[in-house]
Amino acid sequence: MTTTQHSSTKQAILQLLQKEGQKTASELADALEISPQAIRRHLKELEGGGLIEHKQVQIGMGRPQHLYQGKEIRGMTIDVLVKDWAV
Repeated sequence: MTTTQHSSTKQAILQLLQKEGQKTASELADALEISPQAIRRHLKELEGGGLIEHKQVQIGMGRPQHLYQGKEIRGMTIDVLVKDWAV
């Protein structure tokens, strides 16, 4: 996968989180039709870049789930950040 494809996947993740709010990695993987492992790699990079954050929630039995959401950074909403990420 090229850098452009990585960027477009990250943009798609950011746009989906902006549009639909909090999502699990599994929900994002299903929506974007890529593997959960690939989604988690992108989520880790986006979180490291300060563009998203996660919280752990317990949903039923088993391990806690991570819910991801976009962040507002210095007054910039996620839609502005999505545009800036493409550059």
